[in-house]
Amino acid sequence: MTRVTIIGSLIALAVGLLGSTPSHAAGVRITEQHIRVGDLVPGCQGESCGVTIGRAPLPGKCRTVRRVEIKRALIQAQLDHHVGTLPARRRVCRRAVSVSPEELRSRIESAVTRVLPPDTFIEKLGRLGRINVPTAEFEVVASWPGMRSFRRQISIPVELVANGESFRSLQVSATLVQKKRLPVAARDLPTGVVLDPSAIQWKVLSLDAASSRFATQLPQLIGRRLEHPLARGERFPLNGLAAIPVITRGQQITVESSTGLIRIKARGIARQDGAVGDRIRVAVRAVQRLVWAEVTAPGLAMVVQ
Repeated sequence: MTRVTIIGSLIALAVGLLGSTPSHAAGVRITEQHIRVGDLVPGCQGESCGVTIGRAPLPGKCRTVRRVEIKRALIQAQLDHHVGTLPARRRVCRRAVSVSPEELRSRIESAVTRVLPPDTFIEKLGRLGRINVPTAEFEVVASWPGMRSFRRQISIPVELVANGESFRSLQVSATLVQKKRLPVAARDLPTGVVLDPSAIQWKVLSLDAASSRFATQLPQLIGRRLEHPLARGERFPLNGLAAIPVITRGQQITVESSTGLIRIKARGIARQDGAVGDRIRVAVRAVQRLVWAEVTAPGLAMVVQ
């Protein structure tokens, strides 16, 4: 036999062997979170078909499962008998649906918004690429990292879930902003004006590092005198507010005390000057003793414990 004939015969033999490869060696496509024996063994019957071999690859990805892995799973389940012919190896691919960055961003924003602390909002999310999911029906679950103090830059854990199981974990970077309903000037206010409710309106504003320098509550404002002019919409700086006593020492005032739904009024003599919000000592005639009271208006104070 010539050399050419021998080579030709070997090639023919190789082609014949490849052509005789069992059909069960072909790849399979699954949608579930785990690979099971029934996915890989042709004609599988009985409870052994439901034995889990391992986790499925990510949606759109593939992995090769070998016979030894199938045997190990069956032995651990004590079902390593009557399962038919096991393939030497099998390529397993997971079906996938592609989700655009825009849709993924929208779903992640909604999930993250639900777990943000009060007065905290998303300014922007980090880059998100196209992603594959095992089914068109999936949900996004976000978890707050547990930080108590506000951080502008943060990484938020996100789980993608389908059929009640997480199939992918992400760490999504986010830029956050704090917003709060805060008092601002209701109109242009000149120097020396004494603030009353008509001079104040409320506006939702972003907080920043300088926010602690401004008033956030009415008691910080009512009855205070402006030391600098403010334009309409500007915030009230704490160092630009002068306290004006609305109660003077020796003045006869009304003192209120509240217990549950019962409110009692009595007459008393102020022992100190006080602006709105200040705590002063008051001699109450009805009980013949001194009490602490918070000034709430000219001539009026509320007993505090």
